[in-house]
Amino acid sequence: MSCALTSDYSQASCGDLFGGVPTIFLIEKANIISVTVTSDVVTSILKTVPFKFRKYELKQGTAQGKETKTVNKENGTSSTKQTVTFSQQGLSAALRTELEIICQNLLTVVVLDENGTGWLYGKDKGMRVTTVDADTGKALSDLNGYMINLEAEEKYFAYPIDSNTLSLLTVIDD
Repeated sequence: MSCALTSDYSQASCGDLFGGVPTIFLIEKANIISVTVTSDVVTSILKTVPFKFRKYELKQGTAQGKETKTVNKENGTSSTKQTVTFSQQGLSAALRTELEIICQNLLTVVVLDENGTGWLYGKDKGMRVTTVDADTGKALSDLNGYMINLEAEEKYFAYPIDSNTLSLLTVIDD
């Protein structure tokens, strides 16, 4: 059996793309009622009332969303490992408590990249925290804070989110 390719693709960028993640959004996967994908773009995320995505603003160069597709040719199967890594500055009781809650949950995560595109990670299976490193730092210029790592194994790469749906992440649905 052959799967037909569907389109041509050329590198259209004129050097106007940027790496980095300024913001991520987290919500408990249990509080996602449905996700609508139309033409490979997320066009709606319905959340349980009164829950909303929690917004984490990040310092430049401290976060990354990464995906690795693994294909098993013998079995004819594939999976996509999704990884989100980010840091939060400052060691505090409030942040420590929030991180303990994050570690207990299966999460759905939106990674907003520097190009303004939101990507939905953990859509079907959810993401779990794999490690949290709390670090006081050695030198004055070292990180004093937390480094959080989340992972998921999904069937597909993360879906982009349309701008309207992205704007409603932190709004409580009616």
